[in-house]
Amino acid sequence: MGYSPSGSADIGSENPLRTIIDTIPALVWCFLYDVHDSAKLLLGLNDAGQAEDLQRNAQGIAIIVDPRNDSHLLMAQMQVLFTKFHNRIVDWLREKGTAEHTIFTEAQRLVVWHYQWIILREFLPEVIGDGLTDALLAGGPRY
Repeated sequence: MGYSPSGSADIGSENPLRTIIDTIPALVWCFLYDVHDSAKLLLGLNDAGQAEDLQRNAQGIAIIVDPRNDSHLLMAQMQVLFTKFHNRIVDWLREKGTAEHTIFTEAQRLVVWHYQWIILREFLPEVIGDGLTDALLAGGPRY
């Protein structure tokens, strides 16, 4: 069985190794979602009691998919920012009347699209310059 944001279970193949591989992410992912609203991601409380931090276990270790995103404050806050953005997109989609069964997937799509846009239109031009960014976008990578 695997966890999905909608709360449904998926029955995998009978291969024991496949079951283990599928279960590990399911065990991690199930702690990322709000049990009262499975379309939303959970945030942790900071020292002031505000939902402005990553979720953490009793030892202060962040409960996130990629532990590198807690390597320093900037990365941790980027993770918090995109989590909050995802949750706000969920609210916005509901306000627009989006079908409930599509909300998580649509929010995920929009958040990923915005992240990619930031990388392509803000980050890359700053790092490699406008000319190379334009060339990459027009012709793709060469290698």
